[in-house]
Amino acid sequence: MERKFKLIFGIDVSKLTLDVTFLFGQDEKYMQVSNDAKGISQLINLIESYKVQSPEVLFCCENTGNYIDKLSMVMKGLDVTFWVVHPVIMKGYRLDLQRTKNDRVDSKKIAEFAFAHQYKAVNYHHPDQKTKELKELYLLRKQLVGIRQQVLNFIASENDKAIPGIMNKLVHEQVKYFISELIKDVEKSIQLLLKSEKTISAQYKILLSIPGIGPVIAQHVLATTDGFKKINTYKAFACYVGIAPFERSSGSSVKYRPRTSKKADQELKAEMHQGALSVIKQGQLFHQYYKSMIAKGKHHLWILNSIMNMIAKCIFNLIAKMTEFDQEIFGKNKKSW
Repeated sequence: MERKFKLIFGIDVSKLTLDVTFLFGQDEKYMQVSNDAKGISQLINLIESYKVQSPEVLFCCENTGNYIDKLSMVMKGLDVTFWVVHPVIMKGYRLDLQRTKNDRVDSKKIAEFAFAHQYKAVNYHHPDQKTKELKELYLLRKQLVGIRQQVLNFIASENDKAIPGIMNKLVHEQVKYFISELIKDVEKSIQLLLKSEKTISAQYKILLSIPGIGPVIAQHVLATTDGFKKINTYKAFACYVGIAPFERSSGSSVKYRPRTSKKADQELKAEMHQGALSVIKQGQLFHQYYKSMIAKGKHHLWILNSIMNMIAKCIFNLIAKMTEFDQEIFGKNKKSW
């Protein structure tokens, strides 16, 4: 296969340093630079020293969350390909018996992966600032809700005692009140952010109109899909969330029923699962569908997964048309959904 890039960088990104293995022709070299403007500028100077065109340069690294932010911001201003690979893919790449594990070895492994699979390289999607802020606020709210639940557990445990500690209960109640007020403040910030941008506001309104989708799921979907720019098709979304069933067979004798993958966004899947549960109750949109599938002998979880797929299809069909959910239209065109 023809080589696509002349200069390939494999970068192991950590909080303070960037361990870099770079390949040029038959040469392989290693260097370590700081994970800041000074260190990243050294990499840019290195490109200039090799006198290669920007489209012929490939930077490859694992997605390490916030640690790649500085590097991604610089790469955004260059015409190079910045390929960010999921850690699960990188973890299962090397097939030889690798006994040594350190940053230098990891950077070489990433460089080898980038060289071998350079024809698959895709440029990193830089998230929109508004949806990035939304994601951060959503995660902050989730953390605060988790802390509040811990406090509620402490209060319940204290109440179970024969003689509850007065000071313990007083402190926990004050902490619960303080955390609850912070959650309200974060939720207000989320609403202000959603109203500040016309497109995101319209998308959020459409999501809320769909049965089984509440504010938390709607915010999570917007943050995950980057306002439907990063994930813009139903199939991609279903695979990402883990609701798409995949075939499992080998030869003519080994055949299993299709099933969903656990390599998915389990948190968003769990939220959508709760949404599906809410629409199978008496009087809700999918109650009759659920009853008919049960009568046919389908498993409860199979039916819920089917409903989650229908909800996901609704999301992307309605977002594409920028129209809100209409139950009458949905009832007439169930197959198209």
